Amino acid sequence: MADIKDILVLLPMQDHHEALLQKTAPHARVRRLRRRELTDSDLNNADVIIGNLEPEQLAKVKNARLLQLNSAGVPPYYLETKTALPNAVLCCASGAYGEAIAEHALAMLLMLMKRLHAYRDDQKVGAWQDHGNVKTLSGMKVLVIGLGDIGGQFARLLHALGATVRGIRRRRSAPPEGVEAVYTQADLLEQLSWAEVVMLALPETDDTRSVLDAEAFARMPGAAAPGAPVVAAEKRADHAACVRRAARPAHARQHL
Repeated sequence: MADIKDILVLLPMQDHHEALLQKTAPHARVRRLRRRELTDSDLNNADVIIGNLEPEQLAKVKNARLLQLNSAGVPPYYLETKTALPNAVLCCASGAYGEAIAEHALAMLLMLMKRLHAYRDDQKVGAWQDHGNVKTLSGMKVLVIGLGDIGGQFARLLHALGATVRGIRRRRSAPPEGVEAVYTQADLLEQLSWAEVVMLALPETDDTRSVLDAEAFARMPGAAAPGAPVVAAEKRADHAACVRRAARPAHARQHL
């Protein structure tokens, strides 16, 4: 790493992170900048850029040898760097967010199941009322669409809490830890009819953007039972977790 001279960091970074970079590339200048502060000279001279750039900024990068994204997904315009920067290595942050996003999705699921958002609203106005019976995760039927890092972590959490978990992935395979059985996209509608909770943990692409359409939501048991805790969580490159309730949508997003 002796030939690395200039490292741009566009993410919030603590001092010990900078020390690690400096130890790895002792002769490099490590600079912390915000995207809006970047100049053409900054982009042109950087050997390493840590953090996502806007398309117009990426077009001004001329000499970078490592582009480290902070997103788990890869924005499509970054794939064009194969031609513009043939010697650059492009890395995403896949695997960095599994535990955090799975726990976030679990928190949103419990909030909706236990109607905590309704009790929170009551508390704000000094009301004291009952919002009905609630279910428990023990014995609940959960379908995870996408068994990568986030989906796999979510499946293990739900299994540990007593849920029965099934998965959907591109190809049939042996079930990973915490998953009862694995199905393919061809089985999706049938499995949606079985599931009480749905976790959508797929990268956002043209093929996955409409995986859960109106027909899919209509197949979920909660579509016929207003207030039923049917949840979908979606992983995207820009916001990793989006939680919905089929009967009355409620959203929660965590940005990467």
